Amino acid sequence: MELSLKEQAKDDVKDYSFFPIKRKQLIDLYYDQRSMRWVPADVDMRQDRQDWDTRCDENMKRFVIGILSFFVPADGIVTENIMKNFQDDTSMYKEAVFFYSEQSSMETVHSEMYSLMAQALIRDENTLNKIYNSIRDVPAINSISNFMFKYMDRSRPLPERIIAFACVEGILFTSAFASVYWIKKRNILRGLCKANEFIARDEAIHTLFACELFKLISIRDDQSRPSQERAFEIVNEAVNVNIAFIRDILPVELIGMSSAELSDYTRCTADSLLNLLGYGKLYSVQNPFDWMSIISLPNRTNFFEDKVSEYSKSDEVFVFNADASF
Repeated sequence: MELSLKEQAKDDVKDYSFFPIKRKQLIDLYYDQRSMRWVPADVDMRQDRQDWDTRCDENMKRFVIGILSFFVPADGIVTENIMKNFQDDTSMYKEAVFFYSEQSSMETVHSEMYSLMAQALIRDENTLNKIYNSIRDVPAINSISNFMFKYMDRSRPLPERIIAFACVEGILFTSAFASVYWIKKRNILRGLCKANEFIARDEAIHTLFACELFKLISIRDDQSRPSQERAFEIVNEAVNVNIAFIRDILPVELIGMSSAELSDYTRCTADSLLNLLGYGKLYSVQNPFDWMSIISLPNRTNFFEDKVSEYSKSDEVFVFNADASF
């Protein structure tokens, strides 16, 4: 018999068995992530190097270097937050412990994959070092990392920290994924694009999990639930650092995208996240990319089918859809 949300929100009595499961919505996301395990060896980057040398102009190269400069350190910071903070902070729910053990493993795969992308494409040692040290050497990425480190501070309320890291995976990452999907439409750098499809599906699961966990934590201690004003502040902070990154690091105009449109896409995904967290819309903007009404989200079919799952639109807000596929 399924427990009410109020019963699910209560702390577990310490036990070390997998069953019984009390929180189906959390364990289902654990199963989703587990079923989508992959490793960098599953991605063929051989053609990418040739594309880089013969089909990518300097603008495209600068664009990809900007994306890698963000992604290479970001997943490592997420992993540190899970290992040092969230695994312990949410250990009252064994399903959360199971999920975070799986997520931390996948975040390490992401970090390895992005570093391998950089090594496969870029032969200049100075450029590689700049990518590896971007959180120190690139101001816009330093601002993003400062946002992440700020909300790793355990003196801050746990629900606020869950919102902030849902922003990392559900807002900061998704605008970069949209940029990569634009590259996919050019039919170049197919290995890089395929890896990003895999990673985007993982990050969507992580975002959905954060939202489900947030709901339980909010019921467990309703006094700790951030006000709508406070939730808006955290989300707007994430949106602002991401828009600065788009303008300063991703020269999207150089490859035919508009930074204004990508910024609106960021706001659109922010409203979607707020909706999942149970708050109202902050920006009320339309998705500016008709071709990006869909992006990689988790599907529940065979992971290695050549499909990606998608965002879909509703009348109310740009929403996550975990079951649709191309």
